[in-house]
Amino acid sequence: MPNADSLSAAWPRLLGLGAEAAFGRHGTREQHLLPEDAINDAYHALERVERDAASKNAFSDQERDLLRGLFHVLETEVDQVPLDGSIGEEELIERDPAWSRIREAARGALETLGFDLAAWERRQV
Repeated sequence: MPNADSLSAAWPRLLGLGAEAAFGRHGTREQHLLPEDAINDAYHALERVERDAASKNAFSDQERDLLRGLFHVLETEVDQVPLDGSIGEEELIERDPAWSRIREAARGALETLGFDLAAWERRQV
């Protein structure tokens, strides 16, 4: 059943530049996560909160509204993220505006849910 910690497990490349570097550019074979996989994982984690009864019950109405807003940002911005290989991963992570908007929305939502991104990054990288 998702909570802020389990949702964040689906978002390593979307949350912070430290995690993005560790899992993306400098990730081991086992850790490396492609941008499209990160988006797919995030989408499915948010979708599960809405559709799975046990997951739905893990969050208050206000928290679910917050996550619906994040889901909307993801759906709105994902078509703007250049996942076709036209730019490198480093440029995508550090400079793509749509990727940044998704990352900031994810960061804001998870922080509102009480998730400590800095502590999570220290444990991951």
